[in-house]
Amino acid sequence: MRLPGATHLVVGFESRAEAERFLEEFRERLAKFGLELNAEKTRLIEFGRFATQNRARRGEGKPETFTFLGFTHYCGKRRKDGAFIVWRETAKKRLVAKLQVVKMELKRRRHEPIASVGAWLQKVTSGYYQYHAVPGNLPRLQLFRWRLRWVWWRALSRRSQRSRISMDRLNRLIDRWIPVARVLHPYPMQRFDATHPRREPYGAVKLVDDPAGESPASANYPVGTVVISGDGAGDQAVGSPDVNVLVGWVRIRSAPTGGQAKQQVVAQANRS
Repeated sequence: MRLPGATHLVVGFESRAEAERFLEEFRERLAKFGLELNAEKTRLIEFGRFATQNRARRGEGKPETFTFLGFTHYCGKRRKDGAFIVWRETAKKRLVAKLQVVKMELKRRRHEPIASVGAWLQKVTSGYYQYHAVPGNLPRLQLFRWRLRWVWWRALSRRSQRSRISMDRLNRLIDRWIPVARVLHPYPMQRFDATHPRREPYGAVKLVDDPAGESPASANYPVGTVVISGDGAGDQAVGSPDVNVLVGWVRIRSAPTGGQAKQQVVAQANRS
């Protein structure tokens, strides 16, 4: 019995002993229903934060990679601080297969107007980016765009014996119809910050000496003014002797405006 690709499974464990025990029990569980794992696609690999160090200590090579949902996952380091991160890049088979499909379709559309073919390629490329444009995968996206360029050039050059396309015209067509690759799916925390702003001007309140917006001279100042940064309505000042003046910003989770927001800000400042 063969199950669809949606049954592909990746499971992580802290120790190899737990992984081996799970694999054995999982095989026994499937056998009760007359099923079995694909031996060619089932494997245990050392992967994670300390995989590189452990393998280097044993004199082994880089940690193994695995492919899941069209991406090849591998251990890497963040460029900013060298911290561990799981990088993802489009699987080679997925990239080659997509270019082959585009090539066959361009062959079928060979004699259609160039604008019509370009509009179709624009939709294909945009759809491809919508799935694969994740952080760390930009080189693969650029490679896809580069190869797509030459696939289209060959298709245009075979429209007739005289339809040789110059590089200048090809560059104009590519710039017109093929989108430039860019990351469309940021990291989860970046998406959270975008929907729950915590920074000036939409997600913070500043405690100041006066409504002009100057920072407090010291944290011991007895009375302060809360300046609320709104969402276009302008800053609003609220005088309150109950607010303990703090140097810097008090973080809140929304963009407050109006009386209800003023109460929320005062309560937040008192809790701080």
